Order: sequence, then structure tokens, then C-alpha cells
Amino acid sequence: MKVDYIVVGQGVAGTMLCHELSKNGKSFVVIDKGHEQAASRVAAGLINPLTGRRYVKSWMIDDLIPKAISSYRELENLLKIKVVYEQSIIRVLYEDQHVKAWNKRLSNPEYQQYINPNPDLGGYKNTK
Repeated sequence: MKVDYIVVGQGVAGTMLCHELSKNGKSFVVIDKGHEQAASRVAAGLINPLTGRRYVKSWMIDDLIPKAISSYRELENLLKIKVVYEQSIIRVLYEDQHVKAWNKRLSNPEYQQYINPNPDLGGYKNTK
């Protein structure tokens, strides 16, 4: 059998690659051991737009999030399943330097779409 591509592993990345190959008329075969405890089977994928101790935007995040959402929605429609669950990420700031870094981002217009200065914490239990 002749194929254009061999995809090794059908986790999130392998599945998305297969989806793009299929949309572009390319043939492929997937090699996957199907481990029941593989990360893509037991954990959710997470796109975090702000990273590190200084809460900088992830590389190309402004371009990547819309593309990711669009691609995942295509899969939802194709497979008739729900795969995208948009959620807020709550970050607890324990140190003054982290609070200062966070406040710096709060005042930057380029970060506004990724920061909610007043999140609803009603569903979270205070453990202190």
C-alpha cells in the first residue's frame, strides 16, 4: 500500500495532523499502540495563553487560539462529538513579585482578552 504520510501516534497532535492531511487530499496511515494510559486518553489538552513567572503571552497565541478553536470545531462537526470546553484558568498569586507581574499585564491592552481581573470564584472552595 502506498501512502503520502505515516503518522506515528494518534494523540491530540496526531489526530489534528490526520485531519489536516485529510482536508488536503493526502493519504496516510496511523501507527499507534493504543495505550489505555496514554496522555491523550487520560488527560485533557489545555491551551494557556499566559505562561511563566512573568505571565507573558505564549508564542503566537493571538494567531494560534483562533486556529485551534476553528480546527477543533471542525472535528466536532465531523465526528458529532464535543471536544472544546472553554474554561477560565484561576491563578493564585502567593508572592509579591507575582502580583506585580500580574498587575503589569492587567494594564497592558495586548493582554486584556486573556485576563479577567474579577473572576467568579463561587465554585471554588477556600482551603486556607
